[in-house]
Order: sequence, then C-alpha cells, then structure tokens
Amino acid sequence: MNELFYTNLEEKTAYSLTGFQELVSKPIYNNKLLAFAQKKENGNTSFIVIDF
Repeated sequence: MNELFYTNLEEKTAYSLTGFQELVSKPIYNNKLLAFAQKKENGNTSFIVIDF
C-alpha cells in the first residue's frame, strides 16, 4: 500500500490523505473514524486518526 485517497464520486473529486508517504498498516474504518499508520520521510512512523 502506498497511497490512501478520499473520493467523492458525485463531485468527481479525489484527495490524497497520505501525501504520497508510505502506509505501513491497513486502513481501519469504524464508528466514523479512519485510522492508519504512515511512515514519514525521516523514517519515523505516525499513527493517524481522521474523524469523518
């Protein structure tokens, strides 16, 4: 996995959630929360949670 997008098919738009940085976990969506781990350019890993 390398890229994660948020896409609105009605408006025909797509937005990168990861900014072309490497994903190191499968994205998990539960209770309107999206969570994933991402490896930064400096080698550190961050855990990201997005509230929809």
